[in-house]
Amino acid sequence: MTDFIEELLERGANLTLHDANEAETRKKLIDRIIEDVLGWKDLDVAYEERVSEDGNTTFADYIIRTADVSILIEAKRVGVTFSSIPGQKKVKLSGLIMEGKTGDAIKQARNYCRKKSIPFAVVTNGNQWILFPAVRTDQVSFSSSSAIIFDSLERLLGEEFEYFKSLLSRDGVIDGNLAIELI
Repeated sequence: MTDFIEELLERGANLTLHDANEAETRKKLIDRIIEDVLGWKDLDVAYEERVSEDGNTTFADYIIRTADVSILIEAKRVGVTFSSIPGQKKVKLSGLIMEGKTGDAIKQARNYCRKKSIPFAVVTNGNQWILFPAVRTDQVSFSSSSAIIFDSLERLLGEEFEYFKSLLSRDGVIDGNLAIELI
């Protein structure tokens, strides 16, 4: 696995260096993490699924489904830096994190989740990953909910690897780990 992790880190660095577009970021980095690191099967993942409401149609980058849980992943190109990410691992979905490109991506993913009744969302540029409950049914407001932040690919694939995998891997999601951490 260490050779594969080194390859992913190199891919991430090259994509950043060349300011890759979203499609390239998805194909060369995010798809590899979803499938090869997190163990999601091709049949679990819907790509570019239609999201329609009031005559407006947009497309969600990834919707991952198990028998019991769905997760939406909104991808951005590697050059879109989520600069308003606080230094903590877990933060409230209010204040600085909801500003700028970070806030825009979170709001976009939350809106898609609301329209599709999907409880959990992830926004990522391949390097940074933000996981959060997008649709709550327990009377807790969105702004009182917390997000879990993985602020770099190096840490995600290094010291935080087991935690990341426990939350977003196919087995971890089926076991309810994401719900336990976020709800």
